[in-house]
Amino acid sequence: MQREQVRQAGQAFARVDRALAALGEVDQIVAAGVTTTGERQVTTARNGALDRLAGAEIVAAHAAKDRDAAHADLAVLKRELDRRSADVLSPFGDAIARATAEQAGIQGRLEMLERLREPHQRVAGMRDHTGGLAEQIAELTRQRDALIRETAVASDLFNDLDERFAHVTKGLKLPWFSGRARVDRETYLPLVDQQQFQQVSHGIRSALSVGYSVALLRYALDLGTTSLPSLLVIDSPKKNVGNGEYDSALAHRIYANFLEYDDSRSQMGTFAGKAKFGSTHSRGYQVILVNNDLPEEISNSIIEMPMTHEQPFIPGVANAHVDEDSAATDVESSVDDDQ
Repeated sequence: MQREQVRQAGQAFARVDRALAALGEVDQIVAAGVTTTGERQVTTARNGALDRLAGAEIVAAHAAKDRDAAHADLAVLKRELDRRSADVLSPFGDAIARATAEQAGIQGRLEMLERLREPHQRVAGMRDHTGGLAEQIAELTRQRDALIRETAVASDLFNDLDERFAHVTKGLKLPWFSGRARVDRETYLPLVDQQQFQQVSHGIRSALSVGYSVALLRYALDLGTTSLPSLLVIDSPKKNVGNGEYDSALAHRIYANFLEYDDSRSQMGTFAGKAKFGSTHSRGYQVILVNNDLPEEISNSIIEMPMTHEQPFIPGVANAHVDEDSAATDVESSVDDDQ
């Protein structure tokens, strides 16, 4: 309805405009000059235009009133639309506000979870690192246990060797010996009554050196499975021993160490015996003494192979420094002499 009123008002204003245009045309004709007949026509046209203008103005006035009424109705309708829109949208507005607040809360919780995730990630990384450390600890524990076992074996080895060396040293009857003889764990040299090997006299050092070698040989023979050799070669064991009565007795005791260990192992050596060391091995061994002056009682207990400048080699072994014929002759002569 309001739209129709506005349309009619527009049409009325258009008629007013046309009437005014007609009056303008009449005025132009008058200004140009006309005849008496023309004046009557102009007057008639002018009056018609004025009538039309008056009618148009009346219509325009009514149209203006209708327009104002339409605008008033439009304002009322807008206010009603706003009221109804508010009533309709109000519940949704509250829901939107609640959703917005909830979204803000969720965003805050997400940010908090993001902050909490970092320490969890660090904990996970530490857990993985701890797992790697646990594997390293397990490996180190295995290595430690292996070292402990090896150390225990080494400790047993030294303890057994100490017992044999102490017995051999006791048999030497050194004048100052109090019974403490062992192998130094750092230098692996003889340590007697807490005296280092280099601190004793040359004669005692020779005796201890021979005793240490004999102890190693006995250890190798008693264990049987050891990789120590069963051959012992001693060159001039009494070289640094004097010629006095005590020195001669010490030299005799040095040689006696070689004779204690019988090849048959029937007694397993007079220094220990089977009951103590539990050895049942019968590993062969050989001791070679190189000396220019053997005591008579010692030479009667061993096999002697004298060597001279004329016969400097073991009988039966060819001289590599002569031709084959001469070597064969030397071997035959040596064998005949032995027979």
